[in-house]
Amino acid sequence: MKRVAIYTRISTNEEMQDSTQQTHHLEEYVKNRGWELLELYQDEASGRSNKRPRFNQLKKDAKKRKFDVVLVFRFDRYARSTVELISSLNEFNELGIDFVSFNEGIDTTTPAGKAMFGMIAVFAEFESAVTGTRVKASISKWKSDNPEKTWGRQQVEKMKYQDVIMSDLAEGVSQRKVAKFRGVSLSHVQRVKKRGLRDD
Repeated sequence: MKRVAIYTRISTNEEMQDSTQQTHHLEEYVKNRGWELLELYQDEASGRSNKRPRFNQLKKDAKKRKFDVVLVFRFDRYARSTVELISSLNEFNELGIDFVSFNEGIDTTTPAGKAMFGMIAVFAEFESAVTGTRVKASISKWKSDNPEKTWGRQQVEKMKYQDVIMSDLAEGVSQRKVAKFRGVSLSHVQRVKKRGLRDD
């Protein structure tokens, strides 16, 4: 029998939300699958807030392999960005933990669910590649518009993924995860963050 951890989040930015609506559907789902509900992790926080104590506890318990499946109501109730979602699912996969999203019908305990997750990961990589192409195009345009100026390493580093990195960070994704997903160094992410703060 699979041991299940349910995670729910109620956003403080949205009115008329009730955690019982999420938990009722998820508990029924666990019962119908013949699984064992090990623990319910609930947070009440803004989607952009880093203060999600129960989410952090779930991640710690996952590393201890306290459960076999993580069940959520919707992707956006769990992750605040594609980067965070893909990163978490990869971590769960490495730990041998399955992930199920009730609303989207993603269930990595099944072959079809694993294939669907693979497609999501591919699209995430595609998004990252498209962003890289746009950055290169921006650099080329800058060079074309400023032929008298030298385009050195410093300018490249300043441009590289700057807007995307700031967007990821604003959504609460950790600097280390942003660096890994965007294919840049951690120090570059830190420099972009510092520049963004100075520009505010």
